[in-house]
Amino acid sequence: MEHACRQHAVRFCYGSSYRHLPALIEARRLIAEGAIGSVRLLVEEVITGEGESSFQPLSATHYPIGGPGGGGYGLVDHGIHMLDILPWLCDCSIATVFGRGDRTGAAARPEFALLGLTSGALGVLLYDGSTWPLDLPAEGLFSEARQWVDRRGWVGPSGLWDPHPGNIRVYGSMGSLRIYHYANRLLLNRNGGVRDCELPRGATPAHFGAQMRHFCQELDDDADPSCGAGTGIRSLAALFAVYDSEKCGTWQAVSSPPRG
Repeated sequence: MEHACRQHAVRFCYGSSYRHLPALIEARRLIAEGAIGSVRLLVEEVITGEGESSFQPLSATHYPIGGPGGGGYGLVDHGIHMLDILPWLCDCSIATVFGRGDRTGAAARPEFALLGLTSGALGVLLYDGSTWPLDLPAEGLFSEARQWVDRRGWVGPSGLWDPHPGNIRVYGSMGSLRIYHYANRLLLNRNGGVRDCELPRGATPAHFGAQMRHFCQELDDDADPSCGAGTGIRSLAALFAVYDSEKCGTWQAVSSPPRG
């Protein structure tokens, strides 16, 4: 696809919609200005579901039988976003990976990926959509977004209590961030003092519109996409390397196509 677009002078944008969520944009800015020092660890966990008997994997219409697949909260369908977002937050790349992922048509398992970033930080992804979550009520928050419900999409009004809000934790040498990307909330712990960062409006699913406006502006400016095909290729390379690592039982290097 990238070759065909280059051959015919077509601008090719990779739709990294999470990059347009206000909480992630602000978190990246804070990291870049050194608000938490050097980043050491980035973590996302999605442990959810209503038990193994109720688990519904994505079908072969999404991903071919026998190939990388699994559920909507797994390494392929959701984790592919994080394989882009975690290195993007640190303005670096994924160098090596180790983990395992589900395949379409096979039994669901807990999935994970360890990411060795070129910055020296470690990324950790952990997913299981076939169990029951155990977050305590105090760990939720009021979300500025409507709630995402698996197989139902965005439901209900905004501003409600979300007991299981999706979040990314970033730990640095001088502080840490907890990024509630969908809920549009961002917590900063700087030297032991925790505060709620002020964010602009634009909770999900408004980020899809923001993404399209950004791309259209680049077209109007006659500019190459700031998030081009190379971004998607690198994310897929990291995903496939995770699957290779399970077969080989060792960490795998991730190929690095040109940035773009």
